[in-house]
Amino acid sequence: MYCLKCGHEINENEKFCSFCGTPVGDKDNSTNIVAMPKNKTKHIIKIDKRFLYIAPVILVLIVTYFIAKSFYGPYTPEKLQEKFLKALETRNTAAILSLIDNNELSNKNSVEAFVNNMDDNTISQYVNAINNNVQEIKYNKNTPYANESNNFLYLVKKNTFFGDVWKVHIVPVTIKTQSIPMDNISFNIGKFKSNNGVITNLFPSSYNVNLVISNDFTKVNIKTNVKIENILYNSQKAYSYIYNINLENLYNGKKLVLENPDNVSDLSIKINGKQVKLDKNTNTEIYPVPNSLDLEVNATVLGVHITEKGKIDTSTNNDWVSDFIKQGVAKHALNILYNAAVSWTKANNDGNPSEMTDADPNGQYYTDAASRIKGTPTNKTQFIKVIVDPESVDIGNDSLYIDDSEYYNTSNGQNIANWTYKLQQIPNKQEWWILDNSFRFGELNDNTGEFTKVAQ
Repeated sequence: MYCLKCGHEINENEKFCSFCGTPVGDKDNSTNIVAMPKNKTKHIIKIDKRFLYIAPVILVLIVTYFIAKSFYGPYTPEKLQEKFLKALETRNTAAILSLIDNNELSNKNSVEAFVNNMDDNTISQYVNAINNNVQEIKYNKNTPYANESNNFLYLVKKNTFFGDVWKVHIVPVTIKTQSIPMDNISFNIGKFKSNNGVITNLFPSSYNVNLVISNDFTKVNIKTNVKIENILYNSQKAYSYIYNINLENLYNGKKLVLENPDNVSDLSIKINGKQVKLDKNTNTEIYPVPNSLDLEVNATVLGVHITEKGKIDTSTNNDWVSDFIKQGVAKHALNILYNAAVSWTKANNDGNPSEMTDADPNGQYYTDAASRIKGTPTNKTQFIKVIVDPESVDIGNDSLYIDDSEYYNTSNGQNIANWTYKLQQIPNKQEWWILDNSFRFGELNDNTGEFTKVAQ
């Protein structure tokens, strides 16, 4: 049974509602009308806890998307034009990086080198190029790219998660040096350093280049300006560009040419005590040249080993190797001609041709000299000295020629004999002897004393 007033359930024997105190009549009394229970339905909404974690993430992603979209552009060629020209004007490295399409140019060194070296003319060409591209895109109703008007720069439209985005594509440039024999070459543009004489991934522009040319003997530093602006005026489409630095034209200092003389073998050369790697097929060129240069030349000439050392004056363009070999040959030949002159003098004074030395006994020289010895002369001949001329040395395949002047005292006064001698290798020996001689005019002088030998 339920209370008619509050609806709570009460016992049948209770006279009053224990909840609200309302009197309860006799169960047979018509006033005891039992109230029907009230149906109370509670509606409980359950929320998945995972939603509580996912919702903030979704919200952050949405916000991030729109923030990124606002920075990721530009979404029109005109907006790209505005941003890129401003980045050029302010030399903003980060802005240029964000606006270019090239992977190879998307590095800090490339952009910094470009920004730090570009001049007004370069900026002007870039401004013209991008302006022309924007006009071309408008004319062609937003084509995906425009690359016919300027070959070094064009605009590209890309479809991205954030929508259509426009970028600047620039033809990359490579700078390389033409190698110089014997030398190591390195150069840098700001922080950009060459690798094996090459720097790649540069913007078309002008660059201040610092070069170091070095070899085993010395090095020089050269500063120059490399203008790669001709690509800016080239109307043909290109995908890369290589600029060659001609170091031979750039380096105006001293150059040492080490030639390979004919008819010599086992040639080796040292500069300042360091061995030179010679090119056996052609002349070896060395530049830069050290200020102080000691040259040593070793070679075999007709079986005889020749060594010559000395300082050289690099301000003159002499054939230093050939000159040194000739000097070495002249000094060695001087001893042979001296001994021959001394022995001939003794043989003539003694009337004995067999005392002659340093000549081929079957050669024309020996035959002619011996024929002039006829008994013991009344007046003796005195040998004084012999002088040879290194410049006259002529080395052939099987013989060499050299000029000398021989001085004698006779009863008629001083006698000077001027000869051109022909020398050959003694068979099976590493030595020369006189084969023949011929008379010539002209007395030799030796200011150095190196090519003169006086009688003991």
